[in-house]
Amino acid sequence: MKQLFFLVLLSFLGSLAFAQTRPKPKQPPQSEIEKQLAEAMKDMSTDEQAEMKKMVKGIMPALNDKSGRMASYPDFTSNKELVPKKDVARIASISKKKLAQADMSSYAGNLYNKIMSKGGAAEIALVKSVSTKVSKASDLTNASVLAMMQGHPQAAMTLSMKAVQSDPANVNAQNNLAALLTQYGYPEQAIPVLEKLKNEFPYNSTVLNNIGQAWFSLGELDSAKKFFTLAYRINPYHPDAKVCGGLIEELKGDPKKAEKEYIEAMENAPGPVIEKILKNKSGDKGTDKIDFDKLKRSITIYEYFPKDWIKVPELSDNVSGYENDMGIQNGYYKMFTELKDKIEIASEAANLEADVLSNKGEAAFVTEMANASIKGINKMSLTAVTVQKILQIFMANWMQENANEYMTLSNSIAAKRTEMTKSGENDKCPDFDRKNNEFLAYANPLVRKYHAEKIEVFRN
Repeated sequence: MKQLFFLVLLSFLGSLAFAQTRPKPKQPPQSEIEKQLAEAMKDMSTDEQAEMKKMVKGIMPALNDKSGRMASYPDFTSNKELVPKKDVARIASISKKKLAQADMSSYAGNLYNKIMSKGGAAEIALVKSVSTKVSKASDLTNASVLAMMQGHPQAAMTLSMKAVQSDPANVNAQNNLAALLTQYGYPEQAIPVLEKLKNEFPYNSTVLNNIGQAWFSLGELDSAKKFFTLAYRINPYHPDAKVCGGLIEELKGDPKKAEKEYIEAMENAPGPVIEKILKNKSGDKGTDKIDFDKLKRSITIYEYFPKDWIKVPELSDNVSGYENDMGIQNGYYKMFTELKDKIEIASEAANLEADVLSNKGEAAFVTEMANASIKGINKMSLTAVTVQKILQIFMANWMQENANEYMTLSNSIAAKRTEMTKSGENDKCPDFDRKNNEFLAYANPLVRKYHAEKIEVFRN
């Protein structure tokens, strides 16, 4: 029961995270929470629902805690809400001048000055703090990504601009700058940078997808679709290109093609937003169509490591190498022994902690586990919940298929057994009729004559 309630709670918490808005966490209204809780409990008994409500009440203080940041996900009920209207004015404002490598530093510098003069005080302070500590383009790029993940849009863009200024020839810094500009609402500023990169790397799926994203943000769907198509021709597993391509297909009235794009996007990069898009399109049955064997490609766990992921050193095949061989063997033995000891210590500590928590009772177990999960709700944990949902469907279908296969095999064996033990006129061996105390007759007269003699002997 603990596992069931915990899984349902994770799913419930995951759905609440969709209601978080940028840039500050905002708790969904109580009516929405009650609605989502009812949805999560629809298959439970009355007693289980009462227990679930009690547990949710216990975790509400942690859920309402505004001190921590939660991942921001768009709240939408229709996929069409994600497709922006065509912005003719902003499209017309895109610079007609083609950027050259020599222009990159000044281009990034102009954008930097605009944000620094008009940006929020807290964001500007963050940029100045980071800039005094790091100066390399790679470090500034990492800082911009970290700022993005922590919910600081202006700081993320500004630090990416500093990265380009620091190393104008760094194409990764240029691409990150363009991607952040598009993400935070300035695709018209991103397109000149992306066009420059496209001319230099015409077959790079990331650059092509980013151009598609920029045009998509401006509502120019024909141009966006062209670049998305190019992106996943080069990289058939590109999830962003797939899902945006699906949105365009759905808007244009091709729901089957849209669903196909969404499913392939989920199989390549499972996540809560794509799951929401697929659910809006196909309802609760959408995830049933996902091929878990394809989804495994996106999951990094030890079961899917290649067999040769660790190289075992080769030993020599002569006496002179004996000492060296023994040294290698002893070294590996020591390494494995120490590793085993560390694993046992960590396992004992984890088991002890779990036992102590379990002894507090089922309600305390689920509540404490849920509170810990709330503190860590982010893109990774919500993605794990999404994968877990798909895995549960896969396991249920797999077990049903096995049960059906077992029943088919059992019926086939029973039919064969009946056929093998059935007697008849053409049997090769005589059957004895115990009722009449005689062997059954044969259709073949020669065989019948032969057995008639045997029957006579038998009777005598």
